[in-house]
Amino acid sequence: MAHYSRLSKIVIDVPPVDHDRELAFWSAATGQPLAQFDRHPEYHGPALHGQELWLLIRGSMTGRAGCISTSTPTTQPAK
Repeated sequence: MAHYSRLSKIVIDVPPVDHDRELAFWSAATGQPLAQFDRHPEYHGPALHGQELWLLIRGSMTGRAGCISTSTPTTQPAK
């Protein structure tokens, strides 16, 4: 049985010292504001225009500069 998957989130970890600069860069690059989430304040980001894809910038206390992770949910078609 075939499975389908698609990229749904890109998360970029940013150390605190670079956080504001990264937010400004990605906001300009996407042409969208990167709002802070109330429930998870370490995250900023939008669903990208016309896409089912989120770009999230996460303030990382670990200092892992440039660490990028993705979320790729998999679905199984109905039988």
